[in-house]
Amino acid sequence: MIERHLSKQEFVDEMDNIFKYAQENNIVFITRSFIDGLKQFNKTSSLDKYSKEYFNVGLADYIKQCGYMTGNPGCGCVYVFDDGEKTYSQYEYLFSKYSRELGFVYNIDYFRNVRYSTFIDDYNGMMDCDYVINYNNYVIYIEIPGIIEYYKTWYYRDQPIARSKSKEKYRLKLKEKELLLSNSNLNYFILFPCDLTMGNLINILHNPSCELREEIEKFVNYNIDWQEVLKYGQLKYSPIIRCKRNPVVYQDNEKEDDKIGTNS
Repeated sequence: MIERHLSKQEFVDEMDNIFKYAQENNIVFITRSFIDGLKQFNKTSSLDKYSKEYFNVGLADYIKQCGYMTGNPGCGCVYVFDDGEKTYSQYEYLFSKYSRELGFVYNIDYFRNVRYSTFIDDYNGMMDCDYVINYNNYVIYIEIPGIIEYYKTWYYRDQPIARSKSKEKYRLKLKEKELLLSNSNLNYFILFPCDLTMGNLINILHNPSCELREEIEKFVNYNIDWQEVLKYGQLKYSPIIRCKRNPVVYQDNEKEDDKIGTNS
């Protein structure tokens, strides 16, 4: 692809066209991978250069200054709903979006970042639960471990994440949370990114059973095409989404340099 030189006005017009395309296709987060997938525009490396040259800010800051959201899929994507609910990742946004599509109301039918100390008597710490849902006489507790998105099998095999202290710390904290939920006989689900489908949420609401939780735990699939998710509004596995941007997938007992998958 040949990069076109852009004057200041041409840069502004090109960005406006990108924003218009995103709006027309219901794209919420304008990520680098989204822009680079649009062949009619300059790549982000070029746009970043012009943004710094003409406006003295990087491309991400320019996008934010224009009132749009940017970031990497899964993290750094802050979205504020009209009622004040704020999500901090692509995964939280998807889950809240599904909940709202089912008619749930924030702070009435579902709550965010609820202290464990408010519903577990013998716990006095500061840990929060991502979502607490009230539905059909059930109270359902949801954790979404996006930080360790590719370590689902490691988590359930209780395998340490030795290559990352921060991820290992998160894994152990999640284990502590699950132990509290399990020992208190509460209805809970740990939903890794590959579990975030509308179908799973509907099944959880109507049958928050141990059998369903075990079934969800066994499912592992990393082929998430985030551009398709943003375009169609939900994650689907029928058929399985092919990956345009293959994530790094860590396999059991592999060496740190032996990673399957490629990064864009």
